[in-house]
Amino acid sequence: MTPWAANAVCAICGAELRCGAIGDGTQPDTTCWCMTEETLPASARRPGQGCRCQRCLREAIAQAKAAPEAS
Repeated sequence: MTPWAANAVCAICGAELRCGAIGDGTQPDTTCWCMTEETLPASARRPGQGCRCQRCLREAIAQAKAAPEAS
């Protein structure tokens, strides 16, 4: 497997992506692209959901920021 080969699918849209935590299946990559993105707020996370592609992650972050906070 090459360093940039897809090893997962987006939990939202099904697009193929590279998850650095999975790496080549025997060892994780040095880092993952998602570590350079903003953190997905806890309110937008779902247990066991898995990785999101860059587009879906960015959309979820933007939606979470735009949503009014629960009081």
